[in-house]
Amino acid sequence: MVTVKIYGPLGSDLDKSRFNSYLTVELDLAGGTLADIINQLAVRYGVKVKKELLDEEGNLDYAYGIFFSDGERVPDLSTRIEDGAELVIMIMMGGG
Repeated sequence: MVTVKIYGPLGSDLDKSRFNSYLTVELDLAGGTLADIINQLAVRYGVKVKKELLDEEGNLDYAYGIFFSDGERVPDLSTRIEDGAELVIMIMMGGG
């Protein structure tokens, strides 16, 4: 089992009924890749997930950060996600 927590506007858009600050999704995709997880999220919630998380070339969009629960950034779509992993997806904000 893999747990994915989606913070910010994307989490709100995917589940309008939630009351906490993030959407929690549990997926039975342990041992799969980040690409598999994004594909499963798209099956469950619609293609908006892919449109938000992937750029026009199909790579991770720089506007979002995907991290393991220990704070390590998931480097690319081919990264294997092990059983028990918790991922955090959040929009990256900048300012100046």
